[in-house]
Amino acid sequence: MKLTFKPLTAESARQVISWRYPDDYAMYNIEIADDALVEEIAYLTDPPNHYFGIYANSELVGHAVFHAEARVPGGDYSEDALDVGAGMRPDWTGQGKGANIIGAIVEFGIVHYDAKRLRATIAAWNTRAQKATTNNGFQEQSRFTASNSGKEFIIFIRDI
Repeated sequence: MKLTFKPLTAESARQVISWRYPDDYAMYNIEIADDALVEEIAYLTDPPNHYFGIYANSELVGHAVFHAEARVPGGDYSEDALDVGAGMRPDWTGQGKGANIIGAIVEFGIVHYDAKRLRATIAAWNTRAQKATTNNGFQEQSRFTASNSGKEFIIFIRDI
């Protein structure tokens, strides 16, 4: 599956905001008030925030974020690494496609940001994301409790 990356547009940002995940995965829902929609779209499409749409052909199937926007409050991010985060369209989750998407994000990060080391922060309960990440060469480095939610997260590192 060939995946391409493009900066989020207003239309693709609206799609990402509309995605709804069930059960524990609901923590990935972007919850905003109706009167904040314009502001959230502006944030997601502002180039310094490093949000990208992931496309299979012309279909938006996920998004990626790089740098500080991919961090979770409370983690130790003192070591030099390119932080990466990802989200998949809900109907694409749980189908074994995550490793391919993470692999594409790794390649994009290496080429676009000249990354020598990558770091991903994943919820401790999210074993699907952990598997997709470790299948792409990441190794667990540390665990912490998020200062904003009290949930446990794991930091994974991959050296290039």
